[in-house]
Amino acid sequence: MPDNIYFLATGGGVTFGGGEPLLYADFISEFTRKMPEEWKITIESSLNVPNKNIFKVAQFADLLVIDIKDMDEFIYKQYTGKDNSFVLANLKWLVDNGYADKTIIRIPLIKNYNNKSNQIKSREILESIGFSRFDIFIQMLPYFRSMEAFSHFDFSLYNEIDSSKKTTSNICSLRKKY
Repeated sequence: MPDNIYFLATGGGVTFGGGEPLLYADFISEFTRKMPEEWKITIESSLNVPNKNIFKVAQFADLLVIDIKDMDEFIYKQYTGKDNSFVLANLKWLVDNGYADKTIIRIPLIKNYNNKSNQIKSREILESIGFSRFDIFIQMLPYFRSMEAFSHFDFSLYNEIDSSKKTTSNICSLRKKY
């Protein structure tokens, strides 16, 4: 594999994301069986899939990044058009099977759907289930060229990830950049 030297030198690997990668759990499972063991695997998912899909690939993931939208069933359904029963069952399965420590839960602030209080409540629910790593952020719109549009926000709530780890959605890092 041509990327092997680069991945070995950098400790890098492959991220499966976009759409819902767990709909392709068989492909991910087959890919991870064929790739070099040293490669890191990250899976970004909403977990709104049957449990068999997460069961097939969780063992291969070095990191799971779960975008739960909101833990409130009504808000979740209003935003996604679907209920969150698969999400809840899969979150519980991850905790019960020892994957909570390698999971980051994203809790976005979604304009016209939830608010900071909803984010806090979602985090409390997730902590009670057994999760401890969170990425709480504002859903950024692509046409904002600077953070000036957000100058009235209190960003302290949104700096939830260990600052030594670089993530594209860490809102405080984005603010410093602009």
